[in-house]
Amino acid sequence: MRNMGRPPWRAAIAALAMLATGPTALAALREVGSVEELKAAIVGAGPGDRIQLAPGRYRLPLLAITRPGTESAPITLTAAKPDETVLEPLDSTLIQVRAPHWHFEALGHLEEPNH
Repeated sequence: MRNMGRPPWRAAIAALAMLATGPTALAALREVGSVEELKAAIVGAGPGDRIQLAPGRYRLPLLAITRPGTESAPITLTAAKPDETVLEPLDSTLIQVRAPHWHFEALGHLEEPNH
């Protein structure tokens, strides 16, 4: 069947537009500076998102991760300045990962829980 007068490049542009709306097209940088913001970012994270901790001290309850990334667009949790970021769990477990495709990079210093 002929393309009925449509330029052939239109199909290529349509294909690129479909690729641009894939899982990473909506990926976001979620900058957090408090425990509440971190919990909200984890709950709201989607494939390709990057959650970035601002410098500071975070006294953290158990964080349960239940939202999956994807193999091609994992969710990443990192610190903007690892040397200036301290994670202090309130219990012996800091993060419980129950969903696939999460990456943890340069989170900062981990301190022993204080009981």
